[in-house]
Formats: sequence, C-alpha cells, structure tokens
Amino acid sequence: MDPVDGDPSAEHDVVASCAMSSPDDLHLPASLMWLNESDDGRSWLQSIPNLMTEASSRWSLNLGEPFEDSSVSVVLPADRDGDSTMALKIQFPHRESDREATGLQVWRGDGAIRLIDHAPDLGALLVERCVPGTHLADAGAETALPVLANLVQRLAVSPGGPFTAQGDQVLIHQDLHAHNVLRARREPWLAIDPKPLHGEIEFALAPIIRSNELGHSRDAVLHRLDYLSRALSVDRSRARMVLCSDRCLVH
Repeated sequence: MDPVDGDPSAEHDVVASCAMSSPDDLHLPASLMWLNESDDGRSWLQSIPNLMTEASSRWSLNLGEPFEDSSVSVVLPADRDGDSTMALKIQFPHRESDREATGLQVWRGDGAIRLIDHAPDLGALLVERCVPGTHLADAGAETALPVLANLVQRLAVSPGGPFTAQGDQVLIHQDLHAHNVLRARREPWLAIDPKPLHGEIEFALAPIIRSNELGHSRDAVLHRLDYLSRALSVDRSRARMVLCSDRCLVH
C-alpha cells in the first residue's frame, strides 16, 4: 500500500508542506528500508535523490517531505506555480507497477485519482493529490462498504489500450481496499495505488473481503462477502471461489 496522494492526518496548508529545500535533505520513510535487503532495492533507494531532481526539473515542481508508510514507492506533495493539488510518485520497478499509469489513463479520474503526467524512464507519476487524504478505513465498515462497492462498479470498465478482455472480463483495481481509498475534494473518496488487471469483477472483491482493516473476525469477513455480492449482483459462490483460490478464508 502507498499513501499516494494524501496526508493521513488532517488538512493543512499544502503549500507550506512543500518545504524540502533539496533532495539532499530527503528523509525516506522507514517503511521503504526493507528494500536494502536486495541489490536492486539498495540501488533504487540510492537513486531516489537523482530521480527526484530530474522529475522536479522536468515538471517544474517544488517538493515536500515524503508521505509515510509507503512500501514500494516514494510519494511527495508537489507544488507548481502555486498549484498544490499534485503529488509526485517515484516507483520501485516491479511488475505490479508496470501498468499503473495506463490504468489511470483508462479510468480518467472516474473513481480514481487523475494522472497528470508520466515519465516511464524515471518510474515517476505526477498524480492528483487527495486532501485531506484520510483513509476510508478510518470511517468504519458501515461507511466504507457502500463506498467500496460503488468504486468497484465504476472502475470495472472496458479495458482498451494494452489491456484486452474476453467474455465478461473488465478492467479492475486488484488492490482496492479501504486503505487504498482516500478522502478528497473533487469527490468524497478516490481510489489510489491502482494495480490494474483485466478479469472478472469478482477478482476486485477479494482484497476488500480479505483485508482486515474493516474487521478480521469470521463474521466480519462473511459480512463483506455477503454485502458486496448483493450490492454488485455477483454470484456469491463465484466470489467465494475467487477469494479461496488466493487464500482460503471463508467456509
């Protein structure tokens, strides 16, 4: 999970947050330090100041301190000519990040953050920032489940581009859960950190059902399965089978 474009505390002066004087002042989140365990990870961590410098120069950005809790990317608030509605995301190269920009282009901001620009050579995305950026998980299950059901439905679109679909397959966000949805201004809630996949819509339910931020008891898991199956008019047994193919939690 990456807090791609929000401040998980409270809304504050966004311009003031863009106060890091240079990449040399950078303090990376502790959640990224696991990458030091591999040569590729260490090399990428060491390259971040240069990548930030190139991205900020290319897009004329002033950058703030990185958001915390990001595990596979560094994400920073960005300001350009007084416009503080952006965030810069620099991704560790891995297969799940390959098509994030393309997925955002397909969704065009309908239920997800907008992609402003993309630099594949840097592994960098300039994206819409969510303010205040609080997590949907903090709102509780009663609020979160209807929001998640709505986002699953809106993001399930005809793929296009490099994504191809067969039969009932659509483009889905395969890592959609309550910690990857943030409070925003343009819409009340927006999905972040997309992992686009073409598949049956039931695959989009699995991360919501198995994630424990909305309750980890058997009853809570079954409630999510039942609620989402009804709300999205999908076959419950099919949704359960997809869930159990990844991790057999529901009986």
